[in-house]
Order: sequence, then structure tokens, then C-alpha cells
Amino acid sequence: MPRLLPLVLLALASTAHASHFGGADNLLLDQLSRPAADAAPSGDVTATQQQADAGSAAAQVRLGQFYSSGHGLKQDDAQAAQWFRKAADQGNPRGQYLLGKCYAGGRGVPEDQAQALHWLSLAAKQGDADAQFLVGMMHSAGRGTPVNNAEAQHWLHAAAAQKHSGAEFILGFLLYNEHKPKEALPWFRKAAAQENADARYFLGRLAQGGEGVPRSNSEALRWYRLAADQGNVRALFSLGALYEAGRGVPADTAQARHYYQLAAAQEYAPAQHRLGILSTDPAEAAHWQQLAAAQGDADAENDLGLLYEQGLGIDQDYQQADRYYRLSADQGNTAALANLGRLYEHGQGVALDGAAAARLYQQAADQGNAAAENELGRLYESGHGVTQDYAQALNWYRKAADQNLAPAQANLGELYHLGHGVERDDSVATAWYRKAAEQGNAHGQYLLGRQYAYGFGLPKNDAMAVQWVSKAAGQGDAEAENDLAFFYQRGQGVPADVATAAHWYTRAAQHGSATAQENLGILYLTGTGVDHDDAEGAKWLLQAAAQGRVSAQNNMGALYALGRGVPHDDAQALVWYQKAAEQGNAQAQAYVGNAYLNGIGTRINLPQAAHYLRLAALQGDARARLALAPLYEQGQGVVKSRVIAAALYQLADQRSHVALTPAEQTAANDVVEKMALGFAFALTGAEEKYGEGPREMTGARP
Repeated sequence: MPRLLPLVLLALASTAHASHFGGADNLLLDQLSRPAADAAPSGDVTATQQQADAGSAAAQVRLGQFYSSGHGLKQDDAQAAQWFRKAADQGNPRGQYLLGKCYAGGRGVPEDQAQALHWLSLAAKQGDADAQFLVGMMHSAGRGTPVNNAEAQHWLHAAAAQKHSGAEFILGFLLYNEHKPKEALPWFRKAAAQENADARYFLGRLAQGGEGVPRSNSEALRWYRLAADQGNVRALFSLGALYEAGRGVPADTAQARHYYQLAAAQEYAPAQHRLGILSTDPAEAAHWQQLAAAQGDADAENDLGLLYEQGLGIDQDYQQADRYYRLSADQGNTAALANLGRLYEHGQGVALDGAAAARLYQQAADQGNAAAENELGRLYESGHGVTQDYAQALNWYRKAADQNLAPAQANLGELYHLGHGVERDDSVATAWYRKAAEQGNAHGQYLLGRQYAYGFGLPKNDAMAVQWVSKAAGQGDAEAENDLAFFYQRGQGVPADVATAAHWYTRAAQHGSATAQENLGILYLTGTGVDHDDAEGAKWLLQAAAQGRVSAQNNMGALYALGRGVPHDDAQALVWYQKAAEQGNAQAQAYVGNAYLNGIGTRINLPQAAHYLRLAALQGDARARLALAPLYEQGQGVVKSRVIAAALYQLADQRSHVALTPAEQTAANDVVEKMALGFAFALTGAEEKYGEGPREMTGARP
């Protein structure tokens, strides 16, 4: 059977995060969100006030900066804008620049991008490099004017000619966004030489990715550190990612966490997200993911959904999981689409809807999400939410397996092992199992061990079987734990050791394996490898039976019938025997038939007795055949038929006292032959052909 992918589909660390850096529009917003003063002014406030009142434009600018920065005066954006306007109206380029920034950021005046561009342009035309830079940015981003790349380039180059590091960086950034890293490189270097932190960060990024320069993690590290020392949040984050992944430096989670915390202190959502991933405290992890998700970080929204779904560090809440998965999916996060599909598949927080689950998996799979491809393959294999289609299952498992997704590799191997959707080929199955196993996938390790144990697709090798099954068992794979116990119990590939077998059966049973629960129960009932304890044995058998394991249900029936490990209770015995009987267990069918025949744990009901005895008899149960023969002989609960009665006596190796004509004996021999061959219609067909009258629904037992 295919294995579900583990719930945790957390995003991997990335040092790039281009989406978080943004384009020119985001960079413009970053510039314009800064206070208009740019830097704290110098000089005496009183003297500046007097000079400003006297009409000095330079003093008016300075006084506006005092108000804007809150340095020397109470911070007041409206007063700042008023004084900047006085200076601007006199044609002061710095006043025009600062008033333009006020309009752009809505500081002290209503936000008005057209007015911002007007005042910034006046300053730019007077040669103010900062204004030229922002005018270029506004034309590039389409703020206060339609996008005009020619104007943007004109003003950015004008600012760069004055060695404006921001303009130099943006010219490089625009070229980089056009996939021209070599052309971008000189501009980044010029800006970096002026200690522009963004440019230093990008030089690190180019070195790490080998874009326009030789790939070098050590060079990337150097540039990131220079930018990080200036507080550049993206550089801080990238250093954390390098330490987390061990690229250019030894892997060091503590150092990674240190840099992520510095970036998170600046409310950088990707860093908050990674801190949540690295946290070993579920409550702390939830805290960081909530902070990042509140900023709209798609990865954090997805992972917060997972925490709500699993109830890790936060109260389990499927509706909240659904909410955050949707928020993340709306931003294009394919992992969130897959997780949302899982909620629909299991009806958690949403209506149970296999078809909706399949659609969501399909959407994510169509975008190349390997986990979704695996889940979609599983639905096609099982026919849940879609029409069962092994060829489609094979197709989707292969897509995910080709992306090196270990669970999909194991599932693909199973299709080759079973011959579902493809010609059975255990050598190919083994190759896929090995790929999954070598990645540490527990199910793949277990399946590879199974191949060695049975000699499927490679020479039988018990020692190798034990080796791989042990690896899977060490990861808590219940099937592997059960099989490892079986190896120790039988001495297959390891010295026989029933105590060790009991240990592994216990672990597998605790992990929910119904097979192990039954095996462990039998060990307690027989005192094998553990102290004899009927009550403990009954406890484990009951857990296996409750999971629908038919042999455990049959055994529970026997325990209740005998009063062993549980109180004697014929009614409860019948309940469990009937569950096993409905699953086709012949021994249980014979017991249930006998119970209805003799009123054990229930009232006598001859038609029901005949029904269950007939089922058991068709499976070759001699006791059922012997009990059923008199019913046919006397027509009790079944159509009377001496031919069928004689055939049943004969099949039960009992001498028949039913007198038959030669023709009837020939007919009885025909019934014997058909039943011996296991033909399900043998008795029903014989009743129609050799019945001697209507069935009696009541009457004394024979």
C-alpha cells in the first residue's frame, strides 16, 4: 500500500528570497517610508527658528528637519512639511526634495504621488542627486506618472554621475532583473565601494549563485558579512541560511539562529519563519510562524496551518488550518494547496470531499509540487476521489520520484512489485525501494528489506533483510518493527531471541500495528518471551480485533467463549466471531452457525445457523459440513435435500445413513465434486436442482 507523505511540508531555507527583496516599486516604498529629514539636523534650534522666520530657506529646511526628526523639538510632521514648503517655494532644492518625500509618504500632508513627483522633479532639475534618484525610481515604478523607463534611466544615470550609491545600486538591480548579471556587476561594485549595503548583499548573492562571477560561497560570505555589519536584513538572513545549510561554513544551527534573530528583530518575515522551523519548542515555533504569517509570508502561513492541523504548540483547530492554507495557496504556495487537499480528503475543518481533494492535489501537481504528485498518485492507486487508474498512479508517482521524493520512490516501487499499471518487475521495484531507502525513508527501507527476505528482484539474503528492516524499525516504522520481531522469533537472519522479539512486537503494537498487537497478545497468552498473562494477551488481541484484523476477532471470540483473560461471555464471543465470519473466516462462520443452531449467546435461529454453516462448509470446514448435513436431511432452515445431506456427510468423512437411489448417489457425487473444487454456487445450485420441498423456518433442532 502507498504511504502518505508526512504532514510536515515545511519550506526549505533559501538565501535568495528575491520575492522578498521586490522590484523597483518595493525599493521605492522602502526609500519613501523613511522620515523626510534623512538625518538629524545640526545647530541651535532657537537660532534656526529666528533665521527661518527671517526668510532663510536653508534655515527653513533645517527647522523642518528638527520637526521631522523630533531632534530638539517635539516631532511634528505637519510643522516639518510647512517649513519644507516655505523653503521649496523659494526654489531651495533641498526643501523641494524633502517636501516631495512628505507627499510621497503622506507625512504631514495627504499622500499625493503626483505632487511628490512635481516637487522632486524641481529639485532634480537643480541637480539634487537624492531627488534625481527618487524621480528615476518613480518613473521606473509608475508612481505619480505612467511607467517611463527612458526617464527612469535618465534620472538614475544623472544621480549615479554624482556617485549616488542608491542610483548605482538600482541601475545594477534593474539590469539584474533583466537577467543581465554581468552588466549589473559593475554598478553593484560602484555602489558597494561607497558602502551601499544593498549592493554588498547583491554581490554576495551573485557570488553564491555564480551569476556573472565564479561561484564562491566564501566570497558570498564575505559580502554578506559586510552588508550584515551595516544591518542589512537580507544579508543577515542569508548568513543564517548559509550557516543552516553549511554552505561555505560548517553547518551551525546556533549561528544560523543568531543571524535569523537579528533579521527577525527588524520584523523580517522570512527570518521569523526560519526561526519557527528551527525551534524545538512547539509553542515558540507557533509564535514565530504567527509573526511571519501576520506579515503575509506565504511559507509561514502554510506552516502555521500545519501547526494548527497537528495541534503543535497551539490548540488544534482545523478551521484555522484551512484559513491559513488558503491564505498561503492564494499567494501561489503549492505546498499549501496540497495540505488543503489533505483536509478535504479527511474531512478536517471542511466537508469530506475526495473529489475536491483530488482537484487541489492536481492543481499543485500541475505546478510541479512533488508532494502533491505523490498524493495524487496515491488517490489514483486507491480510487479515492477519482476513478481508480493504475496507469495514472504510475505517471504521478514517477513524476514525484524523478524529483527525488523518497515516499514516491517507495510507492512507485510498490506498483512495479504488484504489477499495477505496469508489468510486474521486482528488479525495477527493488531499484526504486533502494533509492528511497538510501535517502533514509523508513518505508523504503522496510520494503527493500522485504525484497531481501523473500528474494524478490535480487538473491534472498536474510542478513541484508534484517539490516534494512532494522533501519526502518529504528525510525518507528510499525510494519518494520513487527517484521523484525518475527525475524527474532524465528531466528531468520539473526539468532533466535523471543525476548527481543517481544520487545519489537511491543513497539510495533504501541505504534498501532494490528498484526503486532495480535502477535504480542499470543506471546502473553502462551508465555513466550514474556511472563504468561492472559489479561494482557486479551488486551492486545482486543486492540487488533478493533482494527478489523480477522484472526484477532476470531481469537477474541474464543477468549470470551472460554473466559480466558476476559470474563466468560457467550454473547460477546458471538459478537467477535460474527465480525470475523463477515470477513470470511471459516472457523468463525462455523462457530456462529453452531451458536444459532444451539442457542449459544443468542436465540436459536435455524435459517441463520444454516446460512453461516453453509459459508463455512463451502470453505471446506468439516465440522460445518457435518452440522449442516442433518439440516438438509430434515429441511431445517434450508430446503430439504437428501442428495445434499449425503454429499455433506461424504465430504465430512462420515458414513451417511441417507438412503439414495443410484441416480441420487450420482447427483450427490456431483455436489461433492463441485464443493471440493470450491465452487461458490455448489449448494445454491444443488438446492434448486435437488430440493424436495419448501424450507422450514422453525422447528425442532435435528
